[in-house]
Amino acid sequence: ETVGKHSNENVAVREVYRQLVEEEGMDPFEVMMTVVDADSLLSTSYLAHVEAAFNKQLDGRRLVYSGPLNTYRNFADAGLLVQMYEIMRCNTDTFHDPLK
Repeated sequence: ETVGKHSNENVAVREVYRQLVEEEGMDPFEVMMTVVDADSLLSTSYLAHVEAAFNKQLDGRRLVYSGPLNTYRNFADAGLLVQMYEIMRCNTDTFHDPLK
């Protein structure tokens, strides 16, 4: 097994699947999982928004929720191009029209 975030996520997903689907018989498409870095600062309503977005879907097979990301803690360390990209991405995530 390789070391790193991706391998930890892989192990976690397999364990959740084993416990919830194989042992408890839950429908895997009704299980919501999220990945958050240990140093992330989340809004108190972030998980409620993720859950609401998940519950609006026909089923759990079609949703990848990408919430607005705040990069202010290391924003000044990035180059101008990265800063501009982050501003545009955050604006798009925050003010998108879900009906378009």
